[in-house]
Amino acid sequence: MSDQIATEQRIKKIVKLWTGQIYGTNIGNIFLELTTQHENQIAGDLYINETGAPAALRYFVSGTYSDKVVLEGTIDPSLKNLAPEFNIGSLRAEGKLTPEGVLQGTWHTSLNTAGTFTLYPCTITEKMNVPEVISPSPHYRIIELGAIKLYLTDLEKITNEIKKEYKNSQIMISLQQEETSTSIDSEEFFNNEQRTHQLKVVCVFAQDKQQQRSIRILLSPSKNTIAVTGLDAKKVNEEVEKFETLFNKHKKQWATLYKKYGPLTYGILFVTMIVLLPGFSTLMKRALFAFPILALISLLSHLNKEHNPNFLLITKKKDRKPYKQKLLDIFPTLQTILTIATPFIIWLLNYYLKK
Repeated sequence: MSDQIATEQRIKKIVKLWTGQIYGTNIGNIFLELTTQHENQIAGDLYINETGAPAALRYFVSGTYSDKVVLEGTIDPSLKNLAPEFNIGSLRAEGKLTPEGVLQGTWHTSLNTAGTFTLYPCTITEKMNVPEVISPSPHYRIIELGAIKLYLTDLEKITNEIKKEYKNSQIMISLQQEETSTSIDSEEFFNNEQRTHQLKVVCVFAQDKQQQRSIRILLSPSKNTIAVTGLDAKKVNEEVEKFETLFNKHKKQWATLYKKYGPLTYGILFVTMIVLLPGFSTLMKRALFAFPILALISLLSHLNKEHNPNFLLITKKKDRKPYKQKLLDIFPTLQTILTIATPFIIWLLNYYLKK
């Protein structure tokens, strides 16, 4: 009987509402609602609002609580396609209650993402040793970098700058190739001669637990971002601007411009060509003129996407001859400019030839 009472009292300390933050390869706010199932079995709902995500993700979690909390969870099936780039896979978390009543621990997922978490009780229903000073909420800032091209040596220099800022932190690099992903130490990555030459996603992460700050640099086909969290808003902004400056010389400005404004420009030009071009007596003739142009632009757009991507990491060393490197950089730029300019050129040629 006494054991049952002790178990119930222990469970009461954990079965409640919790709110806090996750840190690691993913950064954001979390809300956890736990209920009792049977004896030391617990279950509930976990909501993760990752920095930069369009909406919060809901996970169904269940597990046990004895001397520590162990939870496993899967995403709500109805939310899988809402923000696939923010889906962290199936989840496992382990944590312990501190003497102050704070739940702290680590988490990892089936996609090889991982980190730490800190949760505070939303309501206090019993006398607890709550610290007089509540930890301040962290500040977040996330920016997009545009299209990026990096050599391995460039990525290594940026990682070394992170090491200078986060001297007490292990720098982790998460990699994704096709459908597989892994997280390894930065030194292991740069010292590995057998690394893959076709990485789809690279994420560099560092966290300073003592100062409660972290940085995540995400490089992917969809977007390239820098996300920084910390207790001092001014330092967060300064850190973001510092690392943004490091990427400036690696940005592909024309590719970024094309990805931002290319589709809209094409739409406007096609409508303009069909409506305003002289010398076409019927709408059908205008359409027949526009279709080959559409096919040409589609081909150029495809080539631009395949050979001038949003993120490109070249794992071989830079060519020692600067002029060769300049030539390699000029071709993607000319290709992007040609893709953007083609509708204008065709329109102008047709306009003057019809005069």
